[in-house]
Amino acid sequence: MPKSHFMLEYNLFLRVIADIVDGMGVRDLFSYFRLPTLRYKSASANEENMDRPYATEKPHLESWLGHSKNTITFHIPILGDVVNNYVKLFSPPDDYQETWSNPINDFLIGEEVASKYIAADIKIQPGNLYLFEAVSLYATVRTPDAGGRISTEMMGLLKDEADIEEFEVGEKTRELDYLITPDSLLKIGREVLFGPRNSLSGAIEKKVDLEIGDNLYSLIQN
Repeated sequence: MPKSHFMLEYNLFLRVIADIVDGMGVRDLFSYFRLPTLRYKSASANEENMDRPYATEKPHLESWLGHSKNTITFHIPILGDVVNNYVKLFSPPDDYQETWSNPINDFLIGEEVASKYIAADIKIQPGNLYLFEAVSLYATVRTPDAGGRISTEMMGLLKDEADIEEFEVGEKTRELDYLITPDSLLKIGREVLFGPRNSLSGAIEKKVDLEIGDNLYSLIQN
């Protein structure tokens, strides 16, 4: 979670990510983006975290969390041991069924579906950008001699599917993820500053009605 005393650095990070997306020439394909996050994965899995229903070490689909099935995830391994501590990707089989990607309350519920997916012939490398759909399976994998790694992830909602799907699976459903338009993303760090609240739960404490949409943070004009 970004803190207020790192606001400038985080805004510079957001500006770099926005430039990458803009340079790919895909900005017009998306209606909204979820702000990118920096993620640290330690050298070994925390046993307490493994008991969580949504532990990312378990094979899973983003749609199982309630994200729209038309979500695209941007994944960039940045620093550390990204060779031995990485994201393993899997492709859906030819007999894939839409119901497999409906939200669930624990990744373990999807074990049977996950077993049907096929490991993709992709070796994650640092400095590369990887895109995958919300119905693609993936998991954090570590070899015995793995070190820690830092990566970044961002999600985008395709323009022709801008209406976020709603599912009756409780409060875990991501109904408010896609809050930044591509144009607004490009303004961050240039025309506006992103100002997180200085608390651990700042991302979900309150919605703020802004011109750019119902954001979970505040934007401060330069």
